[in-house]
Amino acid sequence: MILDSINQELKESLKNGDSEKVGVLRMLKSAIKNTEIEKQADFSKKDVVLTLRKEAKKRQDSIKLFQDNGRQELANTEQRELEIIQAFLPSAMSEDDLNVIIDQVVKETNAATISDMGRVMQAVMQKAGDAADGSMVSNLVRSRLQ
Repeated sequence: MILDSINQELKESLKNGDSEKVGVLRMLKSAIKNTEIEKQADFSKKDVVLTLRKEAKKRQDSIKLFQDNGRQELANTEQRELEIIQAFLPSAMSEDDLNVIIDQVVKETNAATISDMGRVMQAVMQKAGDAADGSMVSNLVRSRLQ
């Protein structure tokens, strides 16, 4: 499981003295534990993946803000943290694979306008599972329905 991988990587990083990686991994464990406490009984691997995606999204937003404000050194730090987080995420679906699923769902639901986006998004995310990035799916569905 992902949490086991994080724990193993944390042990190795502690032994190697990689303080930056140790900090990121401890933050991930904390975020996962907080999600587990919030969810209580229904905690699953999917929740771990969603938590990791949320943390990765935070880093991506920070990188963009730091770059826009000329703080490249902070953007580089956030980029390194993002790379550590992404190492534990399942590989994301390609845009082509997502387009195939989107086309299939649009045909199944007879979606034609942007007002059908919610139904299409829900069906695509169910079919794609953990491998789909929500923002990419949203952009692709929006462009398909316009």
